[in-house]
Amino acid sequence: MNYAEIIEAFKELLRGGATSKDLLILAANFRRKHIEMELFDDFNGIIQDGVFKGVKLSPATHDSVLTPKILGTYEIEIAKYVKHFAEQSRVFIDIGCADGYYTSGIAANTNIEKVVGIDISSEALEIATKSAKQNQIIKKCIFKNKLKNALPHLESGCFVMIDVDGSEREVLDELSAYIQASQLRKINILMETDFDKNKQSNKQALAEKIINLGWTISEIVDCDPLCQSRFSPLARRVYSSYLDQMICAMERGFSNQSWIIARTT
Repeated sequence: MNYAEIIEAFKELLRGGATSKDLLILAANFRRKHIEMELFDDFNGIIQDGVFKGVKLSPATHDSVLTPKILGTYEIEIAKYVKHFAEQSRVFIDIGCADGYYTSGIAANTNIEKVVGIDISSEALEIATKSAKQNQIIKKCIFKNKLKNALPHLESGCFVMIDVDGSEREVLDELSAYIQASQLRKINILMETDFDKNKQSNKQALAEKIINLGWTISEIVDCDPLCQSRFSPLARRVYSSYLDQMICAMERGFSNQSWIIARTT
């Protein structure tokens, strides 16, 4: 949400009799945008902490927020799994790579040999490609706009992340069919859950789907928007206001997100 959109949203809410909660949410987003630009400029877009410390970010994001990425707290719940699987693998496949946060982070901060990012958005792929170039790891990276064009890069023992905003079942079916046909084994899967048609988490349905495919679920990690690890020590030093520190920890508009960690046979 840019400044013009936020201001217009404020006006619309006021005209429509907005509640204090509505205004607080909008104000927090307005303040977040200011903090985001401030931190990006102060640190030249370079991630300051966490598993991707030192990686340079693009100022443009795709369906996510920038502040926790700069601070190194973005999706902190799965950071250790991402690092562990990447260090064990020769190939990383990111299905729904968006702006390339994970493709660039893994390519730059691990010894992985090949990174493949897939996204249906041409804008997202453009940002991800730019990110790979500015981090000087483009030779490791391949970007595709369709999963079928990336599947030939799958191999036994590789690491696959899935973040596809509601298309998880279709991706799992296509992925499973290729894995079976190619007789690939022991692929580590880290998949983000989403919502079903009733606006409820599809975590349970996806877990059942994975089990029915014959894969093994090792863990389901739930998002905790108030966990202390989201409150960056850097944010505490830069911002004395507790509200600003809370805003720095903001990632998305819902808190029942989960990640399913699984392995193929």
